[in-house]
Amino acid sequence: MTRACQEFCAGAIETGRKNPAMAIEKDILDQLLAGRSPQEIFSRDGLVDELKKALSDRIFNAEIDEHLDGERGEGKPGAGL
Repeated sequence: MTRACQEFCAGAIETGRKNPAMAIEKDILDQLLAGRSPQEIFSRDGLVDELKKALSDRIFNAEIDEHLDGERGEGKPGAGL
């Protein structure tokens, strides 16, 4: 399990959620779904695809940041460029 995944699960536990897999508040889901039809939500490039992309980007960026921070700490040539 990557550090980003561990932090995600730890954050869910710290906020008192019993199920870390359900880390999205009901109110936020309501906002995301407001005014959208099921077709808009599940269609190609719809809400589900937008959420997948946003989550993938966030995880990727967290992994890159962690990797670069490790290189900076080790003093590798070219680190921090």
